[in-house]
This record gives sequence, C-alpha cells and structure tokens, in this order.
Amino acid sequence: VEDADRLREEHPEINLMRRGWRTSDYVAWNLTNPLFADKEVRHALAEALDVEGMMQKLLTSKTGESYARRSVGTITPALCGVHNNDIPLINQNVESAKAKLAKAGWTDSDGDGILDKGGKKFSFTLMTNTGNKRRANASILIQSQLKDVGIEVNLEQIESNSFFQNLRKREYEAALSGWAAALFVDPSPMWKCDTPAQKNEFNFTGYCNATTDALIEKGLATPNPKDAAPIWKELQAQVYDEQPYAFLWWMDEIVAVNDRFENVTVDVLSNLNRLHE
Repeated sequence: VEDADRLREEHPEINLMRRGWRTSDYVAWNLTNPLFADKEVRHALAEALDVEGMMQKLLTSKTGESYARRSVGTITPALCGVHNNDIPLINQNVESAKAKLAKAGWTDSDGDGILDKGGKKFSFTLMTNTGNKRRANASILIQSQLKDVGIEVNLEQIESNSFFQNLRKREYEAALSGWAAALFVDPSPMWKCDTPAQKNEFNFTGYCNATTDALIEKGLATPNPKDAAPIWKELQAQVYDEQPYAFLWWMDEIVAVNDRFENVTVDVLSNLNRLHE
C-alpha cells in the first residue's frame, strides 16, 4: 500500500487497479496445544484483536482507501453467491475477552500481568515467515493487543520453507500466515479431519469436527453451484464459530499499469487477463 501511495504522488501516468480477494491472512492456533483447545478461549483471543484497527494501519492508503476487507473463512468473497456475507463478525471487546478467559480459569494469580492457570503462564510463540513486512508489522500489533488481556506473545520469524514445513508438521504454537484462494470450492485439505489413511497436511491447526466433515462431503457431492451455495455458507458459519483461526482479512492486490497500455483486464483470474488484447 505504501508503494501505491508513492506511485500516486510521483507517477500520475500509472493507473492503480485492484484485483480483489485472492489472498488472505489469519492467525492459526495449534489445537493440539492445551492453550488453544477451548473454543471459548479462542473466542476470547479473537475479541482481544482489533482487526479493523490493524487494517487501518497496514492496508489503508494515505487517501483513505482500504485495500482489505474482514475475513470469515477460507472461501473467497470473489465467489459471488457462495461467500457467506451474513456471519456476525467478532469485533474487539477487551472486557469480554478478559471475562471469557477468567471463566476458563485464566487469572493473574501472582500479579505479574500475565494470566496463569494451574501453574502455567498463558504464554506462546507467534511464528511467521521472514520477508513479509505486513505480517511482521501485524505480529507486533497482535503481540501488543494480546498483552492488554494478559497474554504474553513471543515473536519469531523464520525462513519461508521452514515456516511452511513447520505448519504442515504442526510443529508450532501459533502462526500468522495466509492463503491464496482457489476458485473451485473444496475446503477438504484445510478443514477435514485426519483419518488413519490420510493426514490433511494443510489442516495446519489439526481441526476436526464431524459436522464440518459432513457439510464438506455434502457440498462436494452437490454439482450445481446454486444448490451447493447454502451448504458452503453453513460450513463457513460453522468454522467461524469454532475459531481454529483468528480470521483477519482478504486483501486487494494492487496492479500498476502505465496509461500507454489499452484494454487492460485485471480480474480475479489474473493480474493481466486477456493479455493478447
């Protein structure tokens, strides 16, 4: 976004075009970690985060244009009629987050500012990949916001290949990562339960829910997109309620095109679709 701001000021001959909703960011909670096993705790984590404020700082131009929208799942809003636009968003509510954590048994028994339970601190490492300025900055904001509810977050950046390998092996505590969305809806790799015959290696959190599995199977068995859409919308609501991720945002990709080019088509399929024209 800062590059777009600079180009807007220095190069009026360059048109800035949007390509929407193919990439998203999220925080994955490793559900095999006892810290994140309780759904109410995950809801508290979501309520601790000011996603709108982060979008304002990280993904909004000097002109006030936002290059992002809130995320509720892994099905892109670019798929009209399939994306669930009616899911109530979890917004920042620090007091509610604190109350949920207290109800789950997390209190600051020793007065050091960090919640604890059964002698264990609510402290974890948030991992992300190197070379991504947006995620590095988002990590710092997330660390600060979780500190406000009594949670200690240690930050770690690791080389991208190692980072994604750790995600696939579920060798992490929490991870700030993202997806490039497919245009064919098949949430199986991310949300279906592992079986003895198959481990879904892109199900980074180890999420498993029989209702979700049934909805995925039903949706994939429904070839007419209009008939499948309500199934996929129900699936999105189900996963959002479970909060295996803290869903953050979908981003506009900014495509810069010199005005000497004509008939430029920027759309969900490609940065420069129908290039021959």
